Amino acid sequence: MIKFRIAATATAVAGVLALAGCGESGSGSASPPSSTPSADVGTPSAVTPPAPDVLAAAEKEGSVLLYTDADDQLTDPIRKAFEKKYPKIKVRVLSLENDQIFQRYQTETATHARTADVVMPMSLATMQEFIERGDFVDYKDPNLPNLPDYAKTAPGVTAVSLDPVIAVYNKALLPKDKQPKTLADLAKLSATMKGKIGTVDIGNPVGLEATQVYVAKGGDAAWATLKELGANTTVESNVGPLVQKVLQGQYAASYFVSGAVRALITSDAAKVLDWTYLSDATPVLPRTIAVTKGGRSPNAAKVFVNYMLSVEGQEAACKGGFSPYRDGVRCPFGVPSIKKVTGTDKLDVMTIDKAAGGRAAIEPRWKAAYGR
Repeated sequence: MIKFRIAATATAVAGVLALAGCGESGSGSASPPSSTPSADVGTPSAVTPPAPDVLAAAEKEGSVLLYTDADDQLTDPIRKAFEKKYPKIKVRVLSLENDQIFQRYQTETATHARTADVVMPMSLATMQEFIERGDFVDYKDPNLPNLPDYAKTAPGVTAVSLDPVIAVYNKALLPKDKQPKTLADLAKLSATMKGKIGTVDIGNPVGLEATQVYVAKGGDAAWATLKELGANTTVESNVGPLVQKVLQGQYAASYFVSGAVRALITSDAAKVLDWTYLSDATPVLPRTIAVTKGGRSPNAAKVFVNYMLSVEGQEAACKGGFSPYRDGVRCPFGVPSIKKVTGTDKLDVMTIDKAAGGRAAIEPRWKAAYGR
């Protein structure tokens, strides 16, 4: 699978804006994202810390090793906040491709080498591989009773964020009052924008899971919309090049873009780009976390998971662009803002059931829609 690398997008944003003479990118404080509606985040739900004996054992272990597909740009705010709260436990993060996470773990456990204590990929297909081999501890974090049902993905597997896909527009080519608010409207407009619309390939975890959720809900009508779009859409392998080409003006519009880029579309980037949740097509992709059986720091792993499921941990994750779902989490990218735009309390969340059959189940029909 091809992974979305947010660092590539960040570099693209900085480079293109510098060439365009839009001022300094990445310097100073970021302005609030203009496309994010204010929403009531509610009252913080109860937070249950780790048991004293688990914390004491974790501090003796002294470190936790995390395998994830998220770049340092996303995970640094989490690592720094965790180590500030638990200074006796250091977080080591290894960023890998989705398929490499599972492969590396299997190789290391087979050779009795140090391996991940915790895994946190975007792809549910990756988590399924671990689940099928029984590689996860059925860890029941004390925060679980405080979480919504959709966060409980499988035994021992819990969502740490619910990251939506978005549409991204170039303001100069598609002014705000002309920007479609639904995927169906973008499809209708696409015939007049042939070659000026982009999306990600189904080989990308974001593209795959967004498509799975969208067609699971919409059935043949959803496929008809994708067919209409497919005739006029250019497909990119990754989100980084996709957003870069919207910035450069090669594309006027893009859809099924990872919501992680919302944190980058501020300040100078926001002068060029708009983004929005499409009211009929905002699949929400859970980023999940689990404690492995092969790790050497099982208690530190549990403390880390506990932190990620807390209000404090979700606020730290927000700084990297993740979408928190717990009540009371202060974040412009959280679930309340998604619900406000899409106009529904029922989110279109990717689940293990929707992932059944994987890419092979929908790829032929997707290829026919996109002429590939």
